[in-house]
Amino acid sequence: MDRAYLQAAVIDACVQDIRAFKPGNVSIGFPMHDMDAEDFIRSAQAIALPMTKTGYSVGQRIEFSIEATRSVVSCNTNLGIVLLFAPILSALERISDGFGLDHLQEALRIELAELSLEDARACYRAIRLAAPSGLGESTDQDVQAEPSLTLLEVMQLAASWDQISQEYAQNFAGVIGTGVETLMQSKKRGEAELWAITRCYLNFVANQPDTHISRKYGLDIAQKIQQEASTLLEQWDSCCNAAEFWPLLLEMHQRWRQNNINPGTSADLVVASILMMRLVDANSYNGARH
Repeated sequence: MDRAYLQAAVIDACVQDIRAFKPGNVSIGFPMHDMDAEDFIRSAQAIALPMTKTGYSVGQRIEFSIEATRSVVSCNTNLGIVLLFAPILSALERISDGFGLDHLQEALRIELAELSLEDARACYRAIRLAAPSGLGESTDQDVQAEPSLTLLEVMQLAASWDQISQEYAQNFAGVIGTGVETLMQSKKRGEAELWAITRCYLNFVANQPDTHISRKYGLDIAQKIQQEASTLLEQWDSCCNAAEFWPLLLEMHQRWRQNNINPGTSADLVVASILMMRLVDANSYNGARH
């Protein structure tokens, strides 16, 4: 696949995500946590080159992308996105004949199985540089120390409490089964892409407790947010049009923002889903919310 196309797909996935309205997260016109849409757009542009460099390992893509991000912003805008993008872009280099979602899944399986100790070391350096909030400490393979396991083994250890690690451990089952599937079904219904992205995001929040929230506030709060998202999706399905649903979305955003609730991992999973859709569906859409 042409590198220029891959760079455009990386940037586009991040930009479309930030254009879509996602309660509790930054979008155009809705800054949060001292970050605004421009921070995310600059970050997307910064990672396009290192993320798509031919021959880079997963660890190199992660580390160099976070270094590039830190050269343009002073906060953590995209660690989760980078962690999810890196194996997808590396796996693409394994595909030579034909291309589709099944080809990418198989290439990902091989890529993840071959992750190395050096990939883990590079990833740890990137995480320490990004300095995400709510990271906490671990008694085994703590990110402040040097890893002794491969990146896949580290992710498997963390899979029970971190959704991004879970994607590594389960061959991106959530991104494919929830994210890409939601976007494709929305496309079949004729839903504008930015609305489809919002729906995709709510599906992720509703499917399981967001681990960014559970690390910061505990499982009970994360489950409460999960139920609120599920209820909102039911209301969406019963609404006649976007004009009726928009006030419900806005009210949820304002309430979550007031309580500093940010389903950030769900948002990261959405961006990876958009990228994967762009890669496997040459006719995947992008456009306005309405």
